[in-house]
Amino acid sequence: MILVEALSVIDESRGRLHQLTALPQNQAALAKFAQEMKKINDKPLMLWQLTHSGELSHPEFSKRVCVKPFPGYEGELLTEEQVDEHPSTSSFWRRRWPTTAAPMAST
Repeated sequence: MILVEALSVIDESRGRLHQLTALPQNQAALAKFAQEMKKINDKPLMLWQLTHSGELSHPEFSKRVCVKPFPGYEGELLTEEQVDEHPSTSSFWRRRWPTTAAPMAST
């Protein structure tokens, strides 16, 4: 089993400065990683944990956002329209990174 943990789905709201991301700009690198792992084991079980830090994002380099305020964190409240277009939503990803092109797609 190969577990890639805490891949952020948006660059603007990360919990860590050098956090790994699952974004179009690194799709090729993630696909290469998956291909290299398949050279070692042709049927690996790969788990990719996607995350969005939202209101818990680090304020020094990230934007804190939320859909429901969490006391003490003061994230920017997103509208319903902003949520629908937010990169952390599945509809956003289906439009920009089809399942057939995703590096985690098993072939």
